[in-house]
Amino acid sequence: MKLQNKITTMVMIIIISVVSLATFISVLEINRKIREKVENGLMDMAITLSKSPVLIDNVGELGGELMINPYVNNIREEAGITFITVTDMNRVRYSHPHIEKVGGQFSNSTIDRAIKYGEVYADEGIGTMGATVKAFSPIFRGDRQVGVVCVGTLKVNIFDEYIQFSKNLLPFIILVALFGLFLAKFVAVSIKKTIFGLEPEEISLLLKEREVTLNNITDGIIAVNKDGTISLINNKAMKILEVHQDIKNMSVDNLDNNIGDTLKKLLDKEESILNLEQTLNNNEKIISNYSIVKDNETTVGAIVSFKNMIDVEELVEELQVIKKLNWDLRAQNHEFMNKLHTILGLIHLEAYDDAKEYILKTSKKRNEVMLVLDNIKDKSISALLLAKYNRAAEAKIDMVIDKESSFENVDNPISQDKIGCIIGNLVENSIEALKGIKNGKIHFSIIQKDKLKITVKNNGPKIEDEDFEKIFKAGFSTKGENRGLGLFNVINIIENANGKIYVESDEEETVWHVEL
Repeated sequence: MKLQNKITTMVMIIIISVVSLATFISVLEINRKIREKVENGLMDMAITLSKSPVLIDNVGELGGELMINPYVNNIREEAGITFITVTDMNRVRYSHPHIEKVGGQFSNSTIDRAIKYGEVYADEGIGTMGATVKAFSPIFRGDRQVGVVCVGTLKVNIFDEYIQFSKNLLPFIILVALFGLFLAKFVAVSIKKTIFGLEPEEISLLLKEREVTLNNITDGIIAVNKDGTISLINNKAMKILEVHQDIKNMSVDNLDNNIGDTLKKLLDKEESILNLEQTLNNNEKIISNYSIVKDNETTVGAIVSFKNMIDVEELVEELQVIKKLNWDLRAQNHEFMNKLHTILGLIHLEAYDDAKEYILKTSKKRNEVMLVLDNIKDKSISALLLAKYNRAAEAKIDMVIDKESSFENVDNPISQDKIGCIIGNLVENSIEALKGIKNGKIHFSIIQKDKLKITVKNNGPKIEDEDFEKIFKAGFSTKGENRGLGLFNVINIIENANGKIYVESDEEETVWHVEL
């Protein structure tokens, strides 16, 4: 059943149940009131008749029925009463609506209390006319009781009055039911609109999808409502903030001070904050984005997403490696075109022997490089070294890859991307250092045994003593502005892997040593 129909049905059931219960209670109360009214009326009439001189003087007397019966029946007909019976103390009837029953015995035991104790009361019973409600009152002649007056009506008459009342109530019940149907429909449509027309199954699926999506996002995400209560926190956020319990529906005061305070300020100022660098209480560095959540221009909450700075740096490193690799491939293509042009020029000059010698020399050197690279089983590192080799050749720098080099990325503490970042930055620094220098040379070695050792040697200028403490700091560079991140990333990777890096530099050469 659709949600709208389900809500309509449930509301209708509730309304009908409430109306039915209210009607039932009302009918019971009205029935009681009707009974009470009838009984009181019957007792009033019985008391009044018991004081009538006609009854007092003639009941118990011979031929008294001749005076009493016509008198009582006239009163009964005028009052619209079902029956009035007058008896003496021996229960002999002196009046009855049916003339043949006059002189007969009042057999019903309901009269006992009036005969024995002289009480005035109302009671129910089954008499000669059927089920009735009766009122009894004793007749006294002086101080002596001489008879009883019984005034009664059939129960069916009371039921008729009850039915008439119910008929009068029926239009009201129908009106309430119709109003309930309209109200149920309105509530159902309103609820359906509030939940964007979704069915419960669809909402359940969306919540599950949201939970899975949030917990698979690599960013930490926290959402709070306008009161500063946490409404959402994913697994990554709990991991970065080192939260070990569910803090959903708690105050932002339960978060790290830096994030909690920023969220409070955000809700007050209602301004988004982008790319904010923060240091957490656990000394973790993050980069955060704070956004306001609005509904029809009304602020209803805020969301913060953040990354661990280490993750950001890793992304930067990967992008730098890709960027450099792309540049190196372009340089390789350029170098290849230069060689083709050289060969083409020699052929045009008909210097075939020189062309042959040039091709053999180039091919031999290339084959030597490829032979060495065959020992480097990791194809991404092998491709990076080939690209750097071609880049060095483009810059007229002689790059030699040690014949003993070998590498296979097995059981290493860091990924191949990070190893590539180390190699790429160290070789690139050597190429930059040798630009404009004649007979520039780079010697590269990578050997994997108990430890992974990387050595990059160049015959460039000496690193000045005052620069030794600065070369691994972010932003330091001797090559101009917007540089100096390469070695900073290298030292971060090595330190996180518990490795070592040191550099030796003099007038003849500079050597970089890395151990992982």
